[in-house]
Amino acid sequence: MHTSSHLFVLYIILGIVALIAAFVVWVYRAAKKQQQERRRLIQEFGFQEAPERTRDLTERMKTLHHHWTEHHGLDGVKRKSEWGYELLLFDLQDSSGDSTHTESDQGVLIAPDLKLPRFTMFPKMQGTGLVAAMTNKALGWIASRFAVQATFPDAPEFDAKYLVWGDDEAALRECFSPARLARLAETEELQAEGSGDALLFSRVPFHRVKQTYEEKLREILQNAKLLFEIFKT
Repeated sequence: MHTSSHLFVLYIILGIVALIAAFVVWVYRAAKKQQQERRRLIQEFGFQEAPERTRDLTERMKTLHHHWTEHHGLDGVKRKSEWGYELLLFDLQDSSGDSTHTESDQGVLIAPDLKLPRFTMFPKMQGTGLVAAMTNKALGWIASRFAVQATFPDAPEFDAKYLVWGDDEAALRECFSPARLARLAETEELQAEGSGDALLFSRVPFHRVKQTYEEKLREILQNAKLLFEIFKT
């Protein structure tokens, strides 16, 4: 009787182990398939692996990224040549916490026709509720503590959507001309950080929209082209 009970328990344990093993194998295969699909799409969209650009881009990020620290790093740098600019994609890694946090597929465009002051443009949370108001107030307070914030009351559509801060208010106002403000006011949830001939950009998903990886790449290419057209001299 006891032997049968022990065998029954053993079979249950073996069954659970087999299920866990099958799940692990499924997760591994799914992740591998996803990576293969991402690599296929990257190549299909014209990007090439560019590990040799990692050091140069890291140096640029020390100026571009508004809170770059020794805990940040880059991985998986890829490049694509477009008319008038070069577009780099990379994974931004932050190891300042207990584990490494990765923001995939960040974009930087580099072009001789960009002559930008050091600036950060960050989207405000849209809405009339308390959460949006408090979030935007906190963002403005943080910006004013560590940099010079510029507001644009003559461009209310832009001012309602974005915060802008940097090192030099006069340079910010010269860069963010009325024509540029009007075009930027038509965009949604874009974050951009500029310095010299480089512009770091991404979308801040306050309102998450499910995207395929192909849709994400198309959006990155569209935003790169749009921002280049807006900020080129």
